[in-house]
Amino acid sequence: MKVFQLLRKLSYSRSGLMKSCAVILGSGVLAAVLASWMFQGDRERLWGAGAEDWPVDERQRLYEHWYWDLERLLAGMEVIEDPEETSLEAFGRKVLAGDAAALAELDARVQSVSVPEKGVLFLQALHFMQQGEYGKAADFASLENTFHPHSIVRLLTVDALFRAGGFAELADLAEVPEYSDILRGGKMVRVAFKLGDLPLMFRHLLIAEYEGLQVSLLILALLTGGIWASILLHVYPTGGLKPVRVWVPVALLLGWMSTWPTVMALIWMEERFGFVQPTGKDFFEALLFHTLSVGVREELFKLLLFSPLLLVICRDRRRGELDALMLGAMTGLGFAIEENLGYFSAAMAGGISASRFVSATLLHAMLTGTAALALYRAVRNPGKWLADSVTVLAMVIGLHGVYNALLSAPIPGLGDMSYFYGAALAGAVHLFFREVRVQGGVHVRAISITGLFFWGYCVLICLEMAFSTLYYPLHEAISMVGETALTGVITAFVFLHALREPIGE
Repeated sequence: MKVFQLLRKLSYSRSGLMKSCAVILGSGVLAAVLASWMFQGDRERLWGAGAEDWPVDERQRLYEHWYWDLERLLAGMEVIEDPEETSLEAFGRKVLAGDAAALAELDARVQSVSVPEKGVLFLQALHFMQQGEYGKAADFASLENTFHPHSIVRLLTVDALFRAGGFAELADLAEVPEYSDILRGGKMVRVAFKLGDLPLMFRHLLIAEYEGLQVSLLILALLTGGIWASILLHVYPTGGLKPVRVWVPVALLLGWMSTWPTVMALIWMEERFGFVQPTGKDFFEALLFHTLSVGVREELFKLLLFSPLLLVICRDRRRGELDALMLGAMTGLGFAIEENLGYFSAAMAGGISASRFVSATLLHAMLTGTAALALYRAVRNPGKWLADSVTVLAMVIGLHGVYNALLSAPIPGLGDMSYFYGAALAGAVHLFFREVRVQGGVHVRAISITGLFFWGYCVLICLEMAFSTLYYPLHEAISMVGETALTGVITAFVFLHALREPIGE
């Protein structure tokens, strides 16, 4: 109990919090040093000499280099002089630049023997891709793989069939063992959508999301959500959580599951209406997309998956509004945890978990909690609350859109103002804590919410520093995570100002 008393004392003291956070971060740096030494062999295998296994054979270079630059090649390329004019690479550049003599020679080389030399059919496939004749491109790439099997040739075959709309052929290829690794997960989700096979679509959605998931990244994702769950549930008065605590993990799970229909809706909007994320830097175009596409589908599906909990909340109305607010926030956290897995996997740590902890993870909890309360009120008393609830939902979707747009495009006349995402975050926090205060405000607890926030954030930073040393040298890992962690200052100010928790010196 003495330890618990010490933690309570530290959590309600500014100086105690600063000293304890310094101890946690110092321990984290030491842990990162130890992890850097332990991961040295793994890091050398990832980034050391020969790690990329760069091909030396010119035909292998043809496959590797030209396939990965396919989009640029399809847009047209100039002839680049090659020191060895007789090499296949030099010949291929001329073919793809539209050189008439090279094209004639290519046709002759394709037809001269029953088994063309390695790479020639692949070149012919690329040429037809340039011409927009994707069916022919798929045929020639498939022939190249028949005579000279290669994974990149199979990738080109799949890409050509996608462009040609050969989705039934792709479904058949997925059953062929050598294509099964390519045609699974994300690619097959879209194939299944085109074929109208929803069970197949859902199965490959789960494969895309969780196949090869690293346990370490799962721990980081669960920790980011778990810390916020612990913090937010402290809003309940002593004993107030007990009647609904069994539904907290259910809300988290429902939020996690809400990402699945969200992804399927994303594909539906792209394929049916061409509503894709803008590639340009027009702020208003980005704002429109992130509001009417991202904001609408994410907020509505989180709310839809939360709605079964209304049966539980409406049954016991003593703290119905507070329960709706908090279980809605837990649903938002569940969504954020699952979403974070994809971001963490793509970024290889380096500060992404610390960044998401103080931005999108909190944003999802605040927005969904506020929207869930609005839904509860509209269900209980539609005559009084329906108009207000629709307004709140519009504000939630709008804040989501503004937040994403600020991070994705510069504001006309002002340039990159991405650091103003905190304004959208502040709006979400204001909406949420406005309702918290209506429900009685923040209660004094054994451990302060402020302490939980800073201790949890410091622990997360420490773990990410250690994990980042798997991919980066020690000084880079500490620098990247540390710089990213400083962005938490905005969230700390916004959150703690809204919290208004009394903390002594």
